[in-house]
Amino acid sequence: MSMPDNTIEIYRAIGNSINRKLETSPKRGTVVAAVHSIYRRMVNAGNSLILLNNSGDQFDWTFDGAAILRAIYDAMFQALYILHDEKREEERAVRFFDFRIIEKMRMLEIFDQQRTGMSRQLANSPKRAVIEAQLKAEFQRVSKKYGKFKHHWYEGQLVDLVRLTPWEHEYEILYKQLSMVAHASPATVAEGHAYTGEVLVQMYWTFAFRALGKIAEFHGIDLDETERGVLDLANASVLDKGSRRGKAS
Repeated sequence: MSMPDNTIEIYRAIGNSINRKLETSPKRGTVVAAVHSIYRRMVNAGNSLILLNNSGDQFDWTFDGAAILRAIYDAMFQALYILHDEKREEERAVRFFDFRIIEKMRMLEIFDQQRTGMSRQLANSPKRAVIEAQLKAEFQRVSKKYGKFKHHWYEGQLVDLVRLTPWEHEYEILYKQLSMVAHASPATVAEGHAYTGEVLVQMYWTFAFRALGKIAEFHGIDLDETERGVLDLANASVLDKGSRRGKAS
C-alpha cells in the first residue's frame, strides 16, 4: 500500500505537536527518564528510516530498514511495559536503569578474558581502578535486590511483554519476519523480504504513536481531535490495515 505523498509530513507534524505538549509537562522522575530515553531511541531510529527512504532508488536499503524497524518494535514494547501497570511503573523504571550495572559488569568479565588486543587494553586500563570498586559495589546492590538477571532487564522474555498488549498476533508474524532479515536467514537473503521502504516508514510511525500515546496518557496531556485520531489508528494491527506487502514474499 502506497502512502500519499504528504503522509510522512503529516505524521511528523502531529508527532511534533504532541512532543511540544509533553515538553510543558511538570512530571519528572525515574519513570519519565526511562520511557523518554526509550522513546528517543525509537525516534532516532525512525529518523534513520526516513533518511534512507528519502534516498530514493539509489540502492536497496530495505533490508537494513527492516533490521532498524525490528529495534524500534522491540523498544516500543519495553516502553509500554514500564507504563502498563501504574502500581509498578516506578519499580520497572528503576529496574531498567539498574540493569546498566549488570551490562557493565558482564562486559568487564569479557574484557578480563583478554582474548583480543582491545580487551587486554581495556582490562588493564588505568581508568579501571577508578571505576571498578564502585561498579562492584553497585553490582552487589542490584544482585541482592533482584537476584540473578538473565539476558534482559525486564522479567521474562520479550513475548511476555507483548502479551500485555493487544498485538500478540501481529508480533508472532511481524517480529519473525523482521528477525529473519536481521539475522540474514537463507530465505530472506535468497528470496528477499515482504516490505517496501514506504511501508517500513509507515510502520515506524505506527509504533512511535503507540508509545507516544501511552506517554501522553501518563503525563495527562490534553490532545486535540486529530492527535487522538492518529493515536487511535495506531492501535490497529499493522497486518490488518489492508495489503501492506509491497513485494512478493
